Amino acid sequence: MGGKMARVRIAHPVRFIIFIMLVVALIGAGVWAVARAVGKPSVSPTPPVVEDTPEITPPPIAENSPTPPLEESTPAPQDTPAPQDTPAPQNTPAPQNTPAPVQTDAPSNTSWPDIQGAVPQGPAVNMDYFSDAVFIGDSQTIGLFDYGYVKGSKMMAKTGMGVLTYNSGKLDKVTGYTQQLSFADALSAMKSCNKVYIMMGINDVPCDISVETFMRCYRKMLDAVRAVFPGKIIYIQSVFPIAKSVNDNPARNMKQSYIDDVNAQLLAMCNEMENTYYIAVSEAYKGADGFGDSEVYGSDGIHFKWKHYDRWLNYLLTHTVS
Repeated sequence: MGGKMARVRIAHPVRFIIFIMLVVALIGAGVWAVARAVGKPSVSPTPPVVEDTPEITPPPIAENSPTPPLEESTPAPQDTPAPQDTPAPQNTPAPQNTPAPVQTDAPSNTSWPDIQGAVPQGPAVNMDYFSDAVFIGDSQTIGLFDYGYVKGSKMMAKTGMGVLTYNSGKLDKVTGYTQQLSFADALSAMKSCNKVYIMMGINDVPCDISVETFMRCYRKMLDAVRAVFPGKIIYIQSVFPIAKSVNDNPARNMKQSYIDDVNAQLLAMCNEMENTYYIAVSEAYKGADGFGDSEVYGSDGIHFKWKHYDRWLNYLLTHTVS
């Protein structure tokens, strides 16, 4: 009895332990299975999210950002044709005015009527003839130089200057000088010249002075010139004509008949003096009616358009003395 009980007690604990071990094993397997089943979905979706983001995002940014093509498609040098769009040299009057003496609307072989006692027309001299000359005058003389018709010679002039005012104020255009000079000082500065061209009188026409007063003032001016250039050639140019519209306008107080009278007196004066010659350059601009040719003038009816200064130049080239 006692031995039987002992075997029973020994047998039950063994089975119980085995049972417990089986239960633990089953529970462990179940937990492992559950853990595995639960762990798979939580781990697998994460990598695709992380991997897909870098794979998709960079390529579109790098390939679709067309920065280089934009730089190539901005042809700045082609879109800025500055040299073609700025034809300033073509629009500048200076280059057009310079060749005017070569291509003129009154060729040097033009025939003008000879005025008795004036320098007659002859073969045209070369432009070098003016290389030792000085031109004395007003704004019309300034235009002859500024428009490029006379080069290599000298000028002493003042806008508005006349026989009444030549000795008042200073000349603003004296070749070789930036400062203004008095008439006397300008003459002294030009004393090396061998020829003198004088164009003066148009600014005195509306001053209501008699022809006698005009000539008295002119002679005084001429005496000052002759004193500085003794024995040199002095050309007295006739006063230019005016347009008929100016003559007929009482407000302008200018008459062509007065100018004609003055020119006749200038011619007579020159015939009384040695080395002093009258050039009837006004004939280059007179029309058949005795007034200035209307097509040559600007809006004031006194100053010529730049392209018509060639008549003046050609007249001078064909009316010289030895």
